Amino acid sequence: MKENPNRYERHQNQRALAKKNRAKNKHINKQDRLAELDNRWLEYNADTDISDVSTGIVVQVKGRIFSIMSGDDFFESKLSKLIPVEMGNRLVIGDKVRLKFEENDEHAQIVGREPRKTTISRMRGDKDRVSAGSEEKHIIAANVEVGVIVAAATDPVFHPRFVDRYLVALQNGNVEPVVCINKCDLTVERPKIVEWYRKLGIPVVETSAETGMGMEELKRLIRGTISALVGNSGVGKSSLINIIIPGMEIDTKTVSGKTGKGRHTTTSSALYRWDDESYIIDTPGIRSLGLSNIGKNELKFGFPEFDMYSPECKFNDCTHNHEPNCAVKKAVNDGLIENSRYESYLRMLEE
Repeated sequence: MKENPNRYERHQNQRALAKKNRAKNKHINKQDRLAELDNRWLEYNADTDISDVSTGIVVQVKGRIFSIMSGDDFFESKLSKLIPVEMGNRLVIGDKVRLKFEENDEHAQIVGREPRKTTISRMRGDKDRVSAGSEEKHIIAANVEVGVIVAAATDPVFHPRFVDRYLVALQNGNVEPVVCINKCDLTVERPKIVEWYRKLGIPVVETSAETGMGMEELKRLIRGTISALVGNSGVGKSSLINIIIPGMEIDTKTVSGKTGKGRHTTTSSALYRWDDESYIIDTPGIRSLGLSNIGKNELKFGFPEFDMYSPECKFNDCTHNHEPNCAVKKAVNDGLIENSRYESYLRMLEE
């Protein structure tokens, strides 16, 4: 039988619990505040005289200066003094903003933001804290129509679970996915899971920035859209953009020989135009993609291969994990669902 803690231990436990609750409440209040800021943009849009403004796309963010593209013009802008600075902190690459040009002002004034159609986001954690309250939703880019998940055939090693995580993240943000297997000149071997992605109807393109292999197909898949290249560091995202946009010279680096992991080359997102009505966003390499903002009951919808079998599960709210008479688990055991995909699902479910 466990002994009752002494008064000092009880005091320490109460302090720890109180600290945990304060952190949790602070996190909830912060998330509510961020959602409120996003909603307030609608109010500013309503107050703006549309006939007196122009529109543009945020192509780069440097502190409180926003690089804007409007038609063929590129210029810098600042947030209007009528809009709180913290709302400007919520602007990201791809946001479509309303602009006002004042005489004798070197910067255009951002006076509104159009509602976002799509987002690419992840949960970003505070490294100094381990509680759930240390995470916050970080939007990487907005209004992206096609998300190109870039993975290397080798160097660095192909990680299907990371691709699976991005597939879920893109679907959660209403972004159409494309899987790009890059560095195909380095090996004739292809990850087994690639054929499964094709069976699911996900476009897959095999490329090489060195030889130009597959580049025309990749261009065809993203032409006429706002697309974003996402993936681990070192898989060759910047190298692909250097091929897509002639004359572009984005810095690239090799994979670390000690760790076998990619080195960060792009440190912030940036948007480029490469053809008529065709834009591409280069995003920083991400080594961890948190998905804790996606509920457990929603996660299964990121795995469309479950849809055929889930109606036969005993429970309507089956999570396909511990429940008896689960048709999805049976399909996995029968080889009808790729086992590695199911394992990816379980790992995400446990987070």
